[in-house]
Amino acid sequence: MAQVLYTPFPQDTPQLRAPDDLQQFSTSPAQFGGLAAQAEQRGGNDVQQAGGDALNIAMMRQQRYNETAVQQAQNSLSDLLFAKTYKDPVTGADGIYAKKGADAAGGLSADDGRH
Repeated sequence: MAQVLYTPFPQDTPQLRAPDDLQQFSTSPAQFGGLAAQAEQRGGNDVQQAGGDALNIAMMRQQRYNETAVQQAQNSLSDLLFAKTYKDPVTGADGIYAKKGADAAGGLSADDGRH
């Protein structure tokens, strides 16, 4: 008959922590999302820069609109003054400098349609 050697159950308790060779590894910020955080920060900076650029463009457009509106108002006033003073190119009515006598003394009529 074959004999089986009896080996009793070991009485040693196992270690409650991992062996040292499994715990010692080098780490870097890249392993914990450092590169992703840097990329996100750069992306946020780019979005902030784009917002600033959009604001500058909007301000430039408003400035251009204001300049155009002022120029148009000045042109309209100049056209009106020329029409009242010399001759209205639209209606052909004479201005105050083209009139003589009582017509010139009467000045401008208030109901000529141009304000």
